[in-house]
Amino acid sequence: MKSKFCRLFGNLSLFALLYLTIGCSEYNSQNEKGDNAPSPSNAYALTQQQLNATLEMAKSGNVSAMNRLSFYYMIYSEEEDKGLYWLERAGDAGDQDARAYLLGYYAERKDPERQKYSEILRQRWNLKK
Repeated sequence: MKSKFCRLFGNLSLFALLYLTIGCSEYNSQNEKGDNAPSPSNAYALTQQQLNATLEMAKSGNVSAMNRLSFYYMIYSEEEDKGLYWLERAGDAGDQDARAYLLGYYAERKDPERQKYSEILRQRWNLKK
């Protein structure tokens, strides 16, 4: 009885050690490739092919594509000016959420130029203050 227990425990210990060794080496090889923990901004990532297709749709007036580009540029690629451009285009196309977000974004900034521009947008979109 004792020898069965020792063999079973020994096999389980060997299995656990093997499992941990393989798991750790896989983790290390992923980190060597530069793979880090997932980032929330990765939800807005686009492949080059997706980016090209989304740009074409946005240029043809697709508001969802405009919003997708604004998120991609502002959150994922951190190209704020391009993101603001596409938010403004979506607002010009009548997207109320894009308008509200863009005006709120400008209001949070203490930049007088941006605040002045938000007034121009309000007038262009026939919005009251």
